[in-house]
This record gives sequence, structure tokens and C-alpha cells, in this order.
Amino acid sequence: MIANNKISKGDMTDGECFVEKTKLIHEYRKFLFIDPGLPQELLPEDWLGSHAASLFSDYYRALSAPAVRFFEEVFKDGNEIELKDDRFDVLEHPFIVDELT
Repeated sequence: MIANNKISKGDMTDGECFVEKTKLIHEYRKFLFIDPGLPQELLPEDWLGSHAASLFSDYYRALSAPAVRFFEEVFKDGNEIELKDDRFDVLEHPFIVDELT
């Protein structure tokens, strides 16, 4: 796992952030297959699903801007990146949680 302070201090390149974000999403998807999606009161006391969702969200937020910069830089030639919708927000993602419930 990467240290969040490495990202915020700029110790990772945009390309490294892109790779880590890709790996993060891939690993978190596996968790979603075992999450029963039950209300909190029906989960075991030691269930870490909420913690996992929060951790995913924190890293996703930290990695997103540099990862998108890398992707857009690599794929800008021959593409119409200038037509990107200004309303696009990389942090609008269905797996992002704002706070633990």
C-alpha cells in the first residue's frame, strides 16, 4: 500500500499515480463481491467494510487528479480532449463515500 503523504508531497509521478489508482480500483472491486451489503446492525462487530470503503475513497481522491493528468497527457495527441465537458468531476464516482455511516 502506498503512503498517502507520498502522494500529497508530490513524491509520486502522475504515471505512478495512474498505475496505483488502476490497481486500487481492481483490488477494491474484489471486495465488492464479498460485501453482503447488509445494514450495519446485521453485520458482525468486526466487519471492516465501512473502513475499507473509507480507505478506498481517501486513496481514490488523492490519486485521481494526477492520474487523470497523466491519462490526458498521454492520450491528447490525435484526440479531442479540448471538447471534454467542463462539468466532468473525477471525484464523482459511485464508490466514493463522503463519511462513514
